[in-house]
This record gives sequence, structure tokens and C-alpha cells, in this order.
Amino acid sequence: TKKNQANKNTMATSSTAPATAHRASQMLAELIPKSTALLSTGGQLQDTPFVGRVALSRPSEALSLDDFSPEDHDPSHDAVLEASSKQLLLFKTVINEGWVDMVLELQGPGRRTSTSLPPANGKGMRLFGSPATYSVGLIWDYSKMDLSKAFCWPCGYFAKSDHNVDGQGRLLNGRQEALVSLEDLVDANNRMEYRHQLTGEVVKASTLPYNEVFTFVQGEGALAGLFTRSTEVLHILWAMGLRALLQRTIPGIG
Repeated sequence: TKKNQANKNTMATSSTAPATAHRASQMLAELIPKSTALLSTGGQLQDTPFVGRVALSRPSEALSLDDFSPEDHDPSHDAVLEASSKQLLLFKTVINEGWVDMVLELQGPGRRTSTSLPPANGKGMRLFGSPATYSVGLIWDYSKMDLSKAFCWPCGYFAKSDHNVDGQGRLLNGRQEALVSLEDLVDANNRMEYRHQLTGEVVKASTLPYNEVFTFVQGEGALAGLFTRSTEVLHILWAMGLRALLQRTIPGIG
């Protein structure tokens, strides 16, 4: 019946939470080897099943890490946490169905991409995209990167660099005049202030709009980790699967 079919298609309810988590684990287990094969054979993007579109579009309120007792963090995370406290990390959100393309790019010699520099400890900034569709992202330690050719734009200025930086790195449509330094971004983060792009008014905020650091990134060297944008169990499972995928396809990241 239609009612039974609707129940069958429901990802999770309070009574089916364990089954949902188990199904998400199964889908991740399927994703990793198939994605690895896709990357090695140069297959088409649509040949890969994506957990993002299926599981993450319907996060269940019943599945939350808030229900579990927190444990001490892994000491191996200390270096990343310390770098975050010093505002040395660049964050990039990745659309859920775009990870195969992202990994292919990380396997190459590097490419320019948009990242953001949040305030200390990664708090107080609204990153690009919604948590439902950009659930997991990448982190780079910029102290290990060459930022001499990076372009920086402040919070509240939407540079849309994918449309306003050409293939030769030339800035278009007034983006050159809006550039600031990395030090300016850090200073604005410390003050938790930004200038409204339309009115020019200086705004004091508890949550800043994202800034942009458009720079070259690679899969090895400065890549420091992944992050999730919620404590939903499905998002955590997604991040765990992506971590395994990155380790299998880019062995040099450790």
C-alpha cells in the first residue's frame, strides 16, 4: 500500500534509528571501493553512488551524538586543535555529491580553490553552503602552504571567485580593488566585525559571514583533516567514510 511504501522509504524514525545507522554504514562500505575503482579507471561521475544525496538530505533528530557520553579526544588531534586556536587553518566545505571530483583534484599537482579562515577554534563563522548539502569539508594548515599568490576577500564581500578569476589568475569585475591581506582577515576575526557589502556599515556580529582565501591546495603536505558541520550520526559516518576514501586514494596524507 501507499502507507507501507512511505514507511519503507523513510530514512529514520525514533524506532528505526539503529537500522538507519546500520544502513548508512552499509552505503559507506559500498562507496569506498567503488569510488576507489572509479578514481583509478577514470570512470564517469554518475557511476558512483553517493551517500550525500540519499542519507544526508534527511538527517534524523533521533540520531545525535548528544545522546552519547563524550570521551577524551585523540591526542593526535592536538596539533590541529592548536593550529585552529591560532587561526592557522583554512576550511573548505564540499558539496556532498562532489567528493569524487574533489579527490581527483587533490590527486593532481594542485589547483586554486575557495577556502575560508574562521576565527579562533573554528567558531563564529557561517561557512559556505548549508550543512545539509555541504555536510563535510577539508582543512589545510596554511603555515605549510605558499600563500604568496593567494587572493583574500573580507567577510561580507561575496567575491564569487569561480566567476571572477579567469584561467590566468586575472581578477575581474572589481575584485582586485576589494582585496585585503591575510592579516586583515585575522584582525576582523579577532574583532568579530565585518563591513556590509551594500551599505558599507561596520557590523559587529556573534557569527560572521564567510571570508574567502582563494589559493592553491593539494592533497599532501598541508592537508590537516576533515570536519563535519553537525553532530548528526549520519554526518559523522559520512566523514568517517570520506576519511577512509582519502587514505586509500591519497596514501601520502597519512
